[in-house]
Amino acid sequence: MKYRMICAALTVCLLLSGCSSVDSEPDRSADQYNSDLMMGLVTNSGTNTGTPDSDSVDQIPEELGDPGSVVSNIPDSPQSSVVVPTAEVTTTPDADSDFNIFYSEVYEQFALSDEELSFVDYSLFVGDSICSGFSEYGIVSRDHVAAKGNLGSRSFFDYTFKFRGKEEQTYAQVLKTAKPRYVFLSMGMNDVNMVYEDTYCENYRKVIQATLDGSNAEVFVAAITPVCSDFCANSVIDSFNDTIKQFIKDEFPERVHYFDFGQYLKNDQGKLRACLHSGDGVHLAPYCYYIALWEMHRALMEEGLWDGTAPIGTFEEEEPETVSEPEKTTTKPGVTTSAKTTAKTTAKTTQQKPEETPKPQTTRSTTVTTPKPEEVTQPVEVTEPDEIPQSSDQPAESAAETPPEPEEEQAVA
Repeated sequence: MKYRMICAALTVCLLLSGCSSVDSEPDRSADQYNSDLMMGLVTNSGTNTGTPDSDSVDQIPEELGDPGSVVSNIPDSPQSSVVVPTAEVTTTPDADSDFNIFYSEVYEQFALSDEELSFVDYSLFVGDSICSGFSEYGIVSRDHVAAKGNLGSRSFFDYTFKFRGKEEQTYAQVLKTAKPRYVFLSMGMNDVNMVYEDTYCENYRKVIQATLDGSNAEVFVAAITPVCSDFCANSVIDSFNDTIKQFIKDEFPERVHYFDFGQYLKNDQGKLRACLHSGDGVHLAPYCYYIALWEMHRALMEEGLWDGTAPIGTFEEEEPETVSEPEKTTTKPGVTTSAKTTAKTTAKTTQQKPEETPKPQTTRSTTVTTPKPEEVTQPVEVTEPDEIPQSSDQPAESAAETPPEPEEEQAVA
């Protein structure tokens, strides 16, 4: 009996020792596994050069793709992105009539550096007496301006220009001399009271087409500026501007653009601010032309033609194959002078600016006391060619018809 109890006790001990060995074995294996894993991580981190081995790459989930593809999937950002500036004129009520207040509130928006203003060197400014303010105020060199008072789209080709020392230059000759990269056309104030919008557009079409045919330039058509006088209602001007803007979009999809710097000159009533006209409520004060240059600079950048300080793209300066030029009548002794030639002569003698007027210095002036140019007058109706008297030319023609010259020649002989 005692023997059996001893055997049973031994059996129980053996069973207990066996269970203990089975339970403790996994713990030793787990500890060994964790130890080996930590050792491997330490070893790899000390010897890794940054390039994953083949096993590691193979273990990357397929949805993540190749590590190198992550960089290639990022879109390339443009290295020379052009940020087009914007401006919004919000002023205090006193700024409408006080130029000092207006200037202090908007100057920072419209300031341009000399490098930004260098687009003027590639440009030609063409238009009426408002356009002539660029050179009359000394803001743009006269070498880049071809403008005449009383000029309009309806009478554009009745005029010639004094350009770079040469008198009586036709528009085609001006383009050939200047070879501009950009042409800014500014006219219309002498059209709003004379024609309807559709006629204005058709007249302007001829000017635009002559510019395209006579140069390789990009053409920018300026909106008519607002007024603060009884010369014309601003609602009429707005209608002309809306019509020509749509006309350009429909008829000239390439090389012709529309811009409006007059929007920055308006007060809350849509009129020209009282502090921004030169005295007659129609023509502009000097600072308006700096705003105009800012808007031209912005328009060039918007069209991808200027990066802020230099032109974008290439430009062909050679002369176009075909240059359209208005018909010109050659006057000879004994031949009747044509109405068109007489109109040009009359316009020159009655509208020629005094030669003795000193040129303003071509510096960026921000003074508010710049005097009004004496030669700037309110636009008036241009006399139609058929109504211009020719009496001033007739005596010379009559003298040319009398033939006493043969006798004089014989006497000299």
